[in-house]
Amino acid sequence: MNDINLFSARYKLLNDADLIAIVDSPDDYQPTAVDAATIELQSRQLTPAQVDEIRTRASTNSQLQPSQQQNLIRFKKSIFKKLNIDNQPLSKATRYINIITGAVGFFFIMAIMFGDTSIYKMMFSAASYNINFILIALPYVLLPLGTLLFGLRKKSGWIMLSAASTYIAAQLLYFEKKNLLIKADRDFGDMISYNELIVESLVLLLFAVVAIIMCRKDIRDIFKIDIKIMLFTMAVAVTVLVAQIFRLV
Repeated sequence: MNDINLFSARYKLLNDADLIAIVDSPDDYQPTAVDAATIELQSRQLTPAQVDEIRTRASTNSQLQPSQQQNLIRFKKSIFKKLNIDNQPLSKATRYINIITGAVGFFFIMAIMFGDTSIYKMMFSAASYNINFILIALPYVLLPLGTLLFGLRKKSGWIMLSAASTYIAAQLLYFEKKNLLIKADRDFGDMISYNELIVESLVLLLFAVVAIIMCRKDIRDIFKIDIKIMLFTMAVAVTVLVAQIFRLV
C-alpha cells in the first residue's frame, strides 16, 4: 500500500497520455506502479472516447517523430554536402581548399590588425581614385572577397584569389630581390632589417604556394576552371604588376 501511495503522489503530476502509456504497457513497470496509474487515471473520469483519442494522438506523434528526425538528418546532410563536410574522409583537393581558405583568411586578419592599412583608408577618399591607384588597390579587395568565395566553392572565388595570390607573390618576388641588393650594399644595408626580409620571404612563400596549389587539376575541376582560364588569370595578374612597375598606366 505504501508503494502505491508513493507512485500515486508521483503520478498525479503526469499527463493523461503518460498514464495511459503506463497502463497499456504493464510488462514494463512494477505491478504497484501500474495499479497506481490505473487508480489515478480512473480518478480523472476520462470517457472511453477520450482515452481512445489520447491513444490515437500518441500513436501519431510516435510515427511522426522518426519522420522529423529523418528530415533533420536529410537537412544536415544537404548542408554538409554544400560545404563539403561529411563523415567520409575529405579528399586531398577539399583539404587543400580548406587549408588555403584558413591560411589566407588568417593572414588577412593579422595584416589588418598589425599591418599597414593605409590602402584601405585611401579607398574611402575620392581624391585617391585614379587608374594607377585602382590597380594597386585591386588585390587588396580581391584577396578577402576571393578567399570568402573560394571557401564557398565559387568559381569567381578561385579567379579572384588566384589573381590576388599571383600578383602578391610576383610583387614580393620583385621587391624582395631589390631589398636583398640594398641589404648587401655596404652603405645602404641598414635601411632594411633582417626581420623585414624574413617576414617578406614568409609572405612570398605563402602566396607562391597558394598560387601553385590552386592550379592543381583536382582543385580546378571542383571550380570548373580550365587551362585557358587559369593561364589568363595569372597573365592578367602579372601584366598589372608589370604595368605598375614600368609606369605604363
